[in-house]
Amino acid sequence: MAEAGTTARIRRRPAKFGAFIQGRLPLQRDSSPPPQASLPRGDLRAATISQITEAAAATWPEWNSRSHSRQPALQALLTALEACGGQTWQDRWVRGGFNQAGHPVSRIGADGPVTPALAVLFALRVITPSVSAVRSNRLFGYPALFRTAQADPALDALFTAAGELIPQEAIRREALTDVTVALTTGAVTLADLTPGRFMNYVLDSRTHVITAARHQRKRYRGYHAWDLLHRAGHFPPGTPDTMKEAIREPRLTPAELVARHDITDPGVRQLIADLPDRALRRDGLQLPAHPGRPPGRAVLEAGRDPRPWPA
Repeated sequence: MAEAGTTARIRRRPAKFGAFIQGRLPLQRDSSPPPQASLPRGDLRAATISQITEAAAATWPEWNSRSHSRQPALQALLTALEACGGQTWQDRWVRGGFNQAGHPVSRIGADGPVTPALAVLFALRVITPSVSAVRSNRLFGYPALFRTAQADPALDALFTAAGELIPQEAIRREALTDVTVALTTGAVTLADLTPGRFMNYVLDSRTHVITAARHQRKRYRGYHAWDLLHRAGHFPPGTPDTMKEAIREPRLTPAELVARHDITDPGVRQLIADLPDRALRRDGLQLPAHPGRPPGRAVLEAGRDPRPWPA
């Protein structure tokens, strides 16, 4: 009988390894320290408020107008973060509790909305947020902001490829959002976004997602982004074509399943491995020749009555 709080269903134990290794699935996190991300707008992590606002105005000249909402919002947000104390803006961000799930910056906007300015701090790499922090705030148009701030030719090429490979605007927007947020939270450039580092974002999104929809809380993010990165030729050869293939264990043959257990007698081991095939042959069936095809479907199709259902 299953213990309290568990189910009687057999739980598969995922393979344990750090980075992407060709031919080994499921793909796990890449825990290696990332290289220093480029800072095309300068190192603003400990800059003054005036230096950050000047960098933002130089990056997005259309915001120079005093009537533009982002400049006052940026001033208000930086002033509120400065009051949290710390040597860098990252320290102030963490001390203020904004790096945790469910703590949006909108709660400090007494004089107006400050959320539009948050995307500026992320895009300029003033702050490196957690996935939970990003998902706790509504950042509209973030991919375009991040692209402008980074001035990365490789990222520009990926945006161009997305326009050619993904005709649906909603899917293209989701894919580019996942890519840019993965680059932001991982503090890496596109050149350093390996399959394992993208998997960091995928797993964190499933664990720390903030949403009111219950059916979305355990959903993996990044399916369309993975497809884009793979089709655009960013991932190295040997990477699984889809994220679904990367996060699931490969289907094993009976012999491989038996090899997982400590059975010393080779005769017994071979006998157990041959049992599925013997059972199918007894019923006039056989295991499918295609390794990627589920055996259950082959059994059902082989035993299916070809006659149509009565009207």
